[in-house]
Amino acid sequence: MPAIRDRPPVARSIGVGPRHAFRKGRPFRGLPVFAHFYVFSLLKKSILLFTCAVAPLASLEAEVHTHSHSHSHGHSHCNETHRKPIGWFNPEIEVAVDLITSWSRRANQWNFTPRDLELIVHSDLGPYAQIYGIVNAGTELAPTEDLRPFDVSHPRVEELALVFDRLPWGLEVKAGQFFADFTMLGKLHGHELPFVDRPLSLDAIVGGETRARGLELSWTPPSARQVRLTAGLVNRIGAEPPITSLLETGEDEEVGAFSQRDNGLFRSLTGYGRAATELKLSASSKLEIGVDYAQGSGEGTRRIATGDIKFSWQPNPEKDDLFETGGELLWSQQRGRFSKDARVAGGPEYGTASATGGYVFAQYRIGERWQPGVRFDCLRSNTFESDEQTRLSRNDTWTTSAYLTCKLNENHRLRWQVNHVDARHEIVAGKGNRDWQVFFQWTVLWGAR
Repeated sequence: MPAIRDRPPVARSIGVGPRHAFRKGRPFRGLPVFAHFYVFSLLKKSILLFTCAVAPLASLEAEVHTHSHSHSHGHSHCNETHRKPIGWFNPEIEVAVDLITSWSRRANQWNFTPRDLELIVHSDLGPYAQIYGIVNAGTELAPTEDLRPFDVSHPRVEELALVFDRLPWGLEVKAGQFFADFTMLGKLHGHELPFVDRPLSLDAIVGGETRARGLELSWTPPSARQVRLTAGLVNRIGAEPPITSLLETGEDEEVGAFSQRDNGLFRSLTGYGRAATELKLSASSKLEIGVDYAQGSGEGTRRIATGDIKFSWQPNPEKDDLFETGGELLWSQQRGRFSKDARVAGGPEYGTASATGGYVFAQYRIGERWQPGVRFDCLRSNTFESDEQTRLSRNDTWTTSAYLTCKLNENHRLRWQVNHVDARHEIVAGKGNRDWQVFFQWTVLWGAR
């Protein structure tokens, strides 16, 4: 089993769990003509945007270096000396397309959502570093909303980072915009999740994916290759505002509950850390454990603490059957001065919002193709709402899910999922607090590593 450090930072997989490498194939065979046109028109825009972002690297010259790392597709370049152009002229290019059809019974709403239309570009920069970028032209998954994906899809840079991953003493440094190594599933892109949707507790408390801009340092002790320690200093954690920072006004627009603190350059940053280990219980089973903590002072003071665990067991090493179960607990608190939208005459100037939650899942892979699973998620939040006055509001949401994954090949996957949502608040305005949601996901990967 490879050590934690040896896993490539940008590899994508159609499977469940850690990211694996691409396999060559013809994943787009059978796509409708309109899907070809839509996907590749967005990818054309993505390529243009990414070129503008990384074009300064084109001035780097070629150099002769020793390429001493092993790719995950099976062959090694150890001690191989060759002349390799550096920069973005010879990148490895990958494409991920994740299409989802959803239906909400309570909203009586059908949606077609191109959640991920990703262009992934990766290149080595000498013997110690690499650069990668990910441009996504997808749309957020929202089954109860009336989405018009062909109007709202637009390319955006999700990740663009420089990684020094071959430093001595087991060190790794990452700088730029990236998904921070924080929580178990928050750092995964949508199409990499083991289920269709991200658990609500994780999505609401973190704020979507763990996207951040800044610096991250990781250390894998040479004497303990199954331990990984990470620390980072970034602008914030989360692609979207977390639930603890929002003010519920009864309108569709999102309003911040706390005012922005003028703390100067460094006092407004968020620091975080993660400790993770992998324990080999037997020849066919292992246990992965991780803990995280983050604190920052942007809109008030925000703190997040999480813990995750995952157990994997292969009943018969000669077969591809695999049982996995795991979960994560999350806690968050945000305190600060109210924003002008939350402040009322005679009311308090400061407030504290909090949220707790977690999810558990279990799934069993049968051979190479089928994998059924179940998931339970719970979110409990005390956040602010405002009408004539600002006050705390308790919102609880429980989601039970069942899903079935069909892995046609390494680059092509289908997934069906059913959610039953039960909440204290109305899921759709004026239509009740319970909902059935159905999803069909079609994921295609194209490229080679």
